[in-house]
Amino acid sequence: MWNRIARSIPIALCLAALAGPAAAQKAQLPLEGYTQTKHKKCISCHRSDPVKEIFKTLHADARNPNTPAANEQCESCHGPGAAHVGFPLQVQVFNFGENSPRSAAEQSGMCLKCHQDGKQSEWKDGMHDQPAISCVTCHSVHKSEDPILNQALTADRCVECHKKMNTQQHVVGLHVIENGKVSCTDCHNPHAKLDTSLCVNCHDQDEATLARQSAKAQEFHAAMRENNLSCLKCHRGTAHGVPAWVKELAEKQQAQ
Repeated sequence: MWNRIARSIPIALCLAALAGPAAAQKAQLPLEGYTQTKHKKCISCHRSDPVKEIFKTLHADARNPNTPAANEQCESCHGPGAAHVGFPLQVQVFNFGENSPRSAAEQSGMCLKCHQDGKQSEWKDGMHDQPAISCVTCHSVHKSEDPILNQALTADRCVECHKKMNTQQHVVGLHVIENGKVSCTDCHNPHAKLDTSLCVNCHDQDEATLARQSAKAQEFHAAMRENNLSCLKCHRGTAHGVPAWVKELAEKQQAQ
């Protein structure tokens, strides 16, 4: 019996050798969980400035218990990385961006695990909740200053997709987007459905204001409130240029 076992050992070793390193790696792949040294392990390979710049952002503020820095750090967003550290070419962490194998919904879902209050609470079924759009389509998470959050730069980022607005945004109209005086997000909540509820942040609808309007305007505004109509029902064109009614009024005044 022992002779048979002894003769079988070399055969088993040969079979293991023929299987090659791939089989050995496959046997070891079930590494799970988070790394022990967290971000220190990540930046030992990912040393580039675009990656390390995240340490200048709010995500890196460990004093806030809700930030990635106070929890699993890089792995709070990119998922458990122990297997990736062991087999960096075979196992990828959760990646973001247009080249990621993850869908836009999966990418945004990772962000929404933390960002689910306030303006972000209406993201689902909102205007940008689209198959090809994720949070990082607009946001540069690793940048020390996210351009989309800079009022002077917001419009430039928006018109990368909303190209039709690019030719209109600097028109001398009633809402001039110049020098950061007015931002797209002053009127639009990009995390929600398209509506005009933000109009009233500047355009008061109190009794004193309504009293100064014509009888016809008061009638229209009353109907708008009662039927939950959009301001754009009448004021379309106001936001991104000079509306037709303003041009007509100016022409009449010039003709007088």
